[in-house]
Amino acid sequence: MIDLFSLHLLISKTKQMDRRKRVLIAYKSMPHYRIDFFCRLKEALKKENIDLDIVYGNSKDYNRKDEMKLEWAIYRPNYIFRVFKSTFYWQPIFDLIRKKDLVIVEQANALIINYILIFTRHLLGFKFAFWGHGKDRQSDENTFSAWIKRKLIKKCDYWFAYTSSVEQYLIKWGYNRNNISVVNNTLNTEKIHNELLSISLEERASVMKQLNVNQTNDIAIYCGSLYSGKRIDFLIESAELVYQQNNSFRLIIIGSGDDVDFVKQQTQQKPWLLYAGPKFGKEKAAFFSIAKVFLMPGNVGLAAIDTFCYGVPMVICELDTHGPEVDYLIDGNNCVFTKNDKIDFAEKVGRIIKDSSQLELLKNGCRSSLQQFTLENMVTNFIEGIKNCLRND
Repeated sequence: MIDLFSLHLLISKTKQMDRRKRVLIAYKSMPHYRIDFFCRLKEALKKENIDLDIVYGNSKDYNRKDEMKLEWAIYRPNYIFRVFKSTFYWQPIFDLIRKKDLVIVEQANALIINYILIFTRHLLGFKFAFWGHGKDRQSDENTFSAWIKRKLIKKCDYWFAYTSSVEQYLIKWGYNRNNISVVNNTLNTEKIHNELLSISLEERASVMKQLNVNQTNDIAIYCGSLYSGKRIDFLIESAELVYQQNNSFRLIIIGSGDDVDFVKQQTQQKPWLLYAGPKFGKEKAAFFSIAKVFLMPGNVGLAAIDTFCYGVPMVICELDTHGPEVDYLIDGNNCVFTKNDKIDFAEKVGRIIKDSSQLELLKNGCRSSLQQFTLENMVTNFIEGIKNCLRND
């Protein structure tokens, strides 16, 4: 016969077992490409008896025009300030930590709340996880900022690594392989690819008319942010070399950012250069539908997913500053790598747009990669990581 004390313990344990786990993801801002992921993640976690909250703020990059609202998430404006040449963010979210089992944050030195969470996680009894690149690929590894980032690698209970190369970097610096999940960062590939498939012949013709191009033109496209890391000057100078050898060549630039005035100025001087502004969704797909190649001489990130979704092979420079998504790109299979040289870049662009057999080979590689790096797979990888982290005591 069970005594009252034992019965009380049994009821308490049962309640603990039945209690839904609660996870918070703190994101600096809400870029448009994260909306679908967060919505799918929330719905999928419900089935695992896990509640997900998202809190986000705003960034300083107003010119990029890619931030959106997520209706069911919590919006808290950030306090943004500069110290010397560095920008820092204070996210007023500490009150949301209460009763959370796991808090996931972006790995970034500029996010002050991260340091506080590192030092309070044991006191308040929640798990703390980083989600990120492991290192800043656009800065020197010998800087103080890079040193801080390395020191903080092991100051968390779990890691959500963007790609396999991030995982290898974390292991190199002593992090436990068993506490890492490779999520394979991606976009809503099914949605983007279906937008491309929905483009009619009339819509393609309308885009061509808008740009004053036709079927005889060899069209290349650049789509991304317009800032120094994307090397827009390199892009335009290389494209000039292509045009000198092929006057049917045209380059469409899509995007916005700090270098937008420079791009507009260049279009006034170069009739083969066309600026379309920022484009999203089906409108963006319509522009890709008329392009043969995707030019990316600067830092590559999620643009690697765009090249798969649209079936437009990328020409990319060999750089150490690419985002981790460059792991998905295989030279000669789904893209073409060039030397960090304008002449080599231009020669390979010129060769590909005229070689239909190589172009088709690369397109097939893009289609194959599209099946691997899906949003569904990313959600699955993320959920497995959350469950693994919550299991670990």
